[in-house]
Amino acid sequence: MNRQAAIQQIRKKLKDKQPSIGSWMQIPHASIAEIMGNAGYDWVVVDQEHGSISHDQLPDLFRALELGNTLPLVRLVEGTAKECKQVLDAGSGGVIVPMIETAEQLEKVIINCCWPPSGIRGVGYSRANLFGKHFQTYLDEAQAPLVIAQIEHIRAVKNLSSILNVAGLDGILVGPYDLSASMGLTGHFDSENFNSTMQEILQICREHKKPAGLHVVHPNLSELNLRIEEGYQLMAYSIDAVFLNESASNFSKKSIKTPICGSSDQRNNLYEERFSSKDYFLNLVDKKKPIIFDVGAHKGESVEFFKNIYPESQIYSFEPNKDNFRILKDKSYIYDKSCYPINKAVAEKSGHMVYYNQDVSHIGSLLKVNVKSKDSVGYAEKAKNQKEKVAVVSIDDFLIEHKIEKIDILKIDVQGYEEKVLKGSKKSLCKINCLIVEISFYDFYEHNSSLYEIEKMLKMTHKIWDVSKISKNPKNLRTDWVEIVYRRNK
Repeated sequence: MNRQAAIQQIRKKLKDKQPSIGSWMQIPHASIAEIMGNAGYDWVVVDQEHGSISHDQLPDLFRALELGNTLPLVRLVEGTAKECKQVLDAGSGGVIVPMIETAEQLEKVIINCCWPPSGIRGVGYSRANLFGKHFQTYLDEAQAPLVIAQIEHIRAVKNLSSILNVAGLDGILVGPYDLSASMGLTGHFDSENFNSTMQEILQICREHKKPAGLHVVHPNLSELNLRIEEGYQLMAYSIDAVFLNESASNFSKKSIKTPICGSSDQRNNLYEERFSSKDYFLNLVDKKKPIIFDVGAHKGESVEFFKNIYPESQIYSFEPNKDNFRILKDKSYIYDKSCYPINKAVAEKSGHMVYYNQDVSHIGSLLKVNVKSKDSVGYAEKAKNQKEKVAVVSIDDFLIEHKIEKIDILKIDVQGYEEKVLKGSKKSLCKINCLIVEISFYDFYEHNSSLYEIEKMLKMTHKIWDVSKISKNPKNLRTDWVEIVYRRNK
């Protein structure tokens, strides 16, 4: 694989405020590495700090990871000159440095990792440059391998600003177990003091424009997505041994059970086993080239999603946030002329409106955030409600201007402004085959469209086809929002 290209791709993701997701290895076997390398991660860390992995086992593990174009990284034991040279010469694309507490400590490790003039690492033929064959092309990589510092002690938090200013640092990874232990709260991740410290780390990283990362040790996609929403970018997802352990233990926990509520439980279990997003949407709209409007497109997540299901679809994506739109545009252009990114909000009337930018994840809307809201992940208390003027278009006007006869799927994710979007679509509702509308129930915004209002507007033209998603608030145990799918009446 092209290690240098993989390193640059990860750096570009982090610069664009996108997550880079990797995993962790502690079992020193090439077959495990081959499986992990083909799982779709950007990188996999071979753990020499806590794993029983020797230096002479690294090349074979790296080869197996590289078969799947996954960048191998190594978590060092200490970061000595000898250790840095050995793992990088073996072909690691970079290092994870544990227990960094001061800028001076990190500077020494980075110097140990780099060839002169950037550092003092010994220059020579090795597996990293194919024993001299790629010596010239390796020169640039050897000047700046990927370096991620682990923040694992409360002393490191106090020194975090100076640590983040060290040249050559790509980002940090919080070690929650060690950090909590240094605070006298070992494993107490629900502690208010611990969570306050985690928020402090995130805030300092934002101020210094350095990506923060976290290790989600137990495989849980909901937690992974939650951490990304909170603002973490460098995400380590579980460990080879934990994947194996939890899958092996799954049999004894879940098999041969009598459902407590009869056949409904059995049906739900079968649904989870057989659910496919592609099958779901082809049941909803079975067309080869559907026209899709994505209102509130954020960073283009829906573009990738719908293109996987309908490769020949035409997608019109509306996003007023400039930072989100830049990423959306890059994703859209991958699909040539079948995707149309539009840097506008969608509302009742075309023109201009005030947009409230929050500088938190993808959050921003035509409504003010209620800073007193008790939302589950703490976005509201960080809200800035920064006003900026944005261009606005209504669906009715857009269809007329671009001579579009119909919409097969209209997806609306606009945080409380659904009613206004639909009012601007009043003349076109009969031309919309189906709608996917996210409706909020909580107090995040100063006003939310109610389910009653949406139903009243759609009752003459559409019927509910499904409730496709429900988001639960872990603080008050209530539903935050639902995603409802409507289909046009026959």
